[in-house]
Amino acid sequence: MASSRFNSNTGMIEVRAYAGKDPITGKVRNLFRSLPGDSEPEAVIGVCAELQEQADALKGRSIPFTVKSAIEYYFDCIASDHSATTMDAYRSNARCYVYPFIGDRRLDDLQPFEITRLYQRLIDKGGKDENPVSNSTVAKLHAWLKPAFDYLVGLGIAGSNPFSYVKRPRENQEEAFALSEIDLAVLMDYLYEASNLDSDEFDMLNVALLLCLNTGIRRGELAGFRVGDYKSRTSSISVKSNLVQTTKGLVRKVPKSKHSRRNISLPIDVCNVLDGYLFWQREMLDVHGIRQRSDTPLFCDKEGAPIHPRMFAKHLRYLVGKLKLDRSIHLHTLRHTHATALLDLGVNIKTISERLGHSDVGVTLRIYSHVLPGRDEQAANTFSKAVMRRDV
Repeated sequence: MASSRFNSNTGMIEVRAYAGKDPITGKVRNLFRSLPGDSEPEAVIGVCAELQEQADALKGRSIPFTVKSAIEYYFDCIASDHSATTMDAYRSNARCYVYPFIGDRRLDDLQPFEITRLYQRLIDKGGKDENPVSNSTVAKLHAWLKPAFDYLVGLGIAGSNPFSYVKRPRENQEEAFALSEIDLAVLMDYLYEASNLDSDEFDMLNVALLLCLNTGIRRGELAGFRVGDYKSRTSSISVKSNLVQTTKGLVRKVPKSKHSRRNISLPIDVCNVLDGYLFWQREMLDVHGIRQRSDTPLFCDKEGAPIHPRMFAKHLRYLVGKLKLDRSIHLHTLRHTHATALLDLGVNIKTISERLGHSDVGVTLRIYSHVLPGRDEQAANTFSKAVMRRDV
């Protein structure tokens, strides 16, 4: 029977089941699974039973693999080669989009038409949460499911890969949704006012959203800022890390791409807000016996712990209702609004790409191509006016 133990170093409950020897390497193989340390005993027992079932199937017993147990085994095999964030994303995808529909299907009975039907179902009706998903989401799902089954075939767990016979859905061209001019004016006015220390509406989350709107940064980057990342003297802020949620809690990670690690210039008005806010933060921490340092999270609670990234989105949802803004606005809308506004002002696309931390200008062009059609006409008119002035 699978065994479990509490790991005091990680705070997690670790479950292990002996699965015989690897058919390729001949080495002893164990299956592992981790649960939060405060998991109920019933949950631990359930995972032990499920893991043991997978181990028994792998040892050649009569219990066949299901799609779910095979994918979970695949996750256990590749976990050491991927970050916790990546594995969390894979598992979340599987729980929402795969297991509810084909998870109990016997692995070797799964047919290509069932996969095609699943993909169409996700696009039309959504996954477990019943929210329809885009072609891009389904394409990304297929992008890891196909190699996962190739891996299972290589181990002899699956006889063939049905995903090889399914055409990968074409990804949608992402089109950025930005705030309307009216909503932008209303939100910007409110955030500047409510970021003032003398305002009755003052809240550090207002300061955070103001910074987000003026820089186009991502949620994880916003949460990852430290006090030392802001340079008042040069009116800039540096993106050096992300704060992301994993099964082990919040984890600070260094951006993978060199383009994501960047310095972003700030408007003087935003610098003035940040200067006042940091003075307020220093006094708040002093009251609780904590010294503000360069590595203190820029947005933290009274004990100096970073604000959870989801709090920014939650506060924005509150403001959407309070200010009667478009209800489809979400935190990433602020990033799109920043980029779209700069394009409308004629800022060079390479500069915008660098501010957003895109890997190359092509990414920016693809996302914001719907904003660009009018640029050709604008360029023609600008050239015409320049020539006419020269002729006068």
